Amino acid sequence: MAVELYMHPGSGILELRLTDSKILDADHIQRIGGELMRAAEDCGWKAFINLSDVQFMSSAMFGKLVRLLKEMRENRGTPLVLCNVHPSIHQVFEWTRLTKCFTVVADAQAARQQFCADEEVAIRTEDRNGVLEISLLDSRTRSTMRIQQIGDEALAAAARANWRFYLNLEAVAYLDEQLIGKLVWIHKELRENRGSGASLVLTGVCPDVREKLQLTRLSTLFRIADTAEQARSLAMPTFRVRRIVLLLPT
Repeated sequence: MAVELYMHPGSGILELRLTDSKILDADHIQRIGGELMRAAEDCGWKAFINLSDVQFMSSAMFGKLVRLLKEMRENRGTPLVLCNVHPSIHQVFEWTRLTKCFTVVADAQAARQQFCADEEVAIRTEDRNGVLEISLLDSRTRSTMRIQQIGDEALAAAARANWRFYLNLEAVAYLDEQLIGKLVWIHKELRENRGSGASLVLTGVCPDVREKLQLTRLSTLFRIADTAEQARSLAMPTFRVRRIVLLLPT
């Protein structure tokens, strides 16, 4: 059997282990791809791949992993997790820039942790007199999956509030590049729905996070409020009143 299945007790996480040291034959690759797809679908896409036995695989096998990655994103909204990747295979991932698409971790324990973070609530929302306060709950983001979850939940909440919202980062002690990317994405969606004059409003920004935003020059893109009340005021849509003067004949 080319793929060994191991269900981790109590977690519902399926480990898919490829047992061949070299994966080259086209027919064999076709069978492996089918087995991986069926197993991942049967467990609700809560699965990761262990490549500890694999030292070499052809481009066709890389293609099967990419296909599984696409299915994982479409059905679960998260990237495919790989662990115990041989250095020669990891090098190919880096050459082809696939490391930006997959989540590559050291071992099976680290792979399981990617899913554990995904089970927890990512945001808290509270209505503030017609403006939605969206609070991020993690002090540090722990995984690509978690960051994806935070972005998806925050964006969905903002859309439900008709884009009258601000983000409270009071619990956030550190911003990594992926989470910054999500903030920029939310900012772009806000502008598309509210107009080019709208800006993402942040409050509860600690000194370290503020410094990171300044270093990346995002402090000029976002609007940072010192208090929740100020954030609410900044997040309210503004309407420009045009003054019309009528000249009446005398």
